[in-house]
Parts: sequence; C-alpha cells; structure tokens
Amino acid sequence: LSITYVCSIISGSVTTPQQMALQTALDQEVASNRAAIYADNTKKSYSTHMKKYFQFCASLGRTPVPASPNHIAQYAAYLARSIKPSSVRQYLNIIGVLHLESFLPNPMKDSWYVKSTLTGIDLVQGDPVTRRTPVTPELLMKMYCHLDPHANMQDSMFWAAALLMFFGVLRKSNLMPDTIKSFEPKKHFVRSDFNFNRDGTVLINVKYSKTNQFQKRSFELKLLPSHHVLAPTAALSAAFDLVPLPPSAPAFVITETGVPMTGRVFNGIF
Repeated sequence: LSITYVCSIISGSVTTPQQMALQTALDQEVASNRAAIYADNTKKSYSTHMKKYFQFCASLGRTPVPASPNHIAQYAAYLARSIKPSSVRQYLNIIGVLHLESFLPNPMKDSWYVKSTLTGIDLVQGDPVTRRTPVTPELLMKMYCHLDPHANMQDSMFWAAALLMFFGVLRKSNLMPDTIKSFEPKKHFVRSDFNFNRDGTVLINVKYSKTNQFQKRSFELKLLPSHHVLAPTAALSAAFDLVPLPPSAPAFVITETGVPMTGRVFNGIF
C-alpha cells in the first residue's frame, strides 16, 4: 500500500466496504443501546407527548425543532386549555428531548419566559391534589370477603400478588407486565424466584426495581410465616399449589398453561 492511500484511509477520504459494514453494525448497536435507556411506560408517554407536540406545530405551520421560548410558552398555554398544570410540564419535557436528540441545547433550561408562563398557569388554574385511597389492612380484609382464593385461580393469584406488594413494599411492575407479550423473565417474577422453606419463611429474589432497571444487582426479600388471613406466605403457597408450573414460568398467571397475569387484569378485579 502506498503512503498516500494509507493516509487517505486514516483521514476518512476513502471508505472501504469493510469500513461501511463496520459503521453500519456500530450504528445498529448504538441505536439498540440507546433504545434501552427508557422504561416501557416512559416510551409510551414520550410517544403520546411527541404526537401532541407535532400536531400543535403543524397547526401553526412551524417546525418542532428548534423552538423559541415564545413557541414553547404558546404550547404550554395550549395544553393548559385541556390538561392539568402538572401534566403540562410533563408534556413539555419532550421538547427538550427532541432538541438534545438533534444535538441542540434544551431551550427550556434556564428560560425565564417559559418558567414564568408555567408559574402563571399554576396560579390561574391551580392544580388540586387528588389523593388515592391508601391500601390498608382494613381495606385488604374487605377485599378478601369478595374473593375465593382457595378455589378460584384468578382470585388466588390476585390475592397472593396483592399481599406480596403490600407487605413486600413492591411495585406492580415487579410482579407482572403491562401486556402478555411484554413479560420478561429477567424483570418480572418467575416461580424459581420463590424459595419456600420448611420453617414457613419464603425467600424471594427481587431482580428489578425503579432504581435498578438494568438488573445490575438483586436483593433477597424474606417473608415470615403467619396463620393470619393476610399472611402473604400462605397466600403465595396456596396460589402456587393451585396452579403448579415449572420454575421458568411466570409467578402469577391467568391460565393453567402459564399465561402471565397483566397489570390490566389485576386492576380489573376490583
């Protein structure tokens, strides 16, 4: 090889087929890695927010990026016509993401014009806090009166999952997926994550949490035995005995063949 040819390759003026193939492969890996940074629910929210923002831009004949502070403030006022002030801020986040993805600075960062507009929306419209009814042992007892967890498979799975979330201080996303197709054994509980000991304790391998979304670590949750109707150990044992499944199967199911219970099914029981 001539020195001139080697230098041209190093400088990037000549692209060989091998270089093009490597660039394509690396671009695909980068895209795959970057797609994993957002949780599924975040992706859904961003998709909804982006669609709304694009519709607004189209109605005014403007491009989404770059956006001026006045354009963003107008969008905030537009959103405030139909959604709560707290939701307005959530919808605006996508504008910053779009700019960063376009290698542009976030136009909302340190923008007094945008911040003052949002403050004004808060003052004019207000945003009353709607508190959800907390789950208490008394509420769980009322639920139990309407269930048959020892004979009905769906009731049994619901009851075991509800008690595990309550006493284990776990999120629903630990136990079950949003949809059947989105079930992930590395994220959601499978039968092998539960170890039933002779002394009545149950050791549970928790692989995923909101602060551990990449499964870099796991921790062991220990449930103590009890004969109380609200004992999660007894509820889990009853549910798993009612529907025996292999270790790799989802922990909480809606069929005897192992179809996972989803968050929608869980919410629909009560």
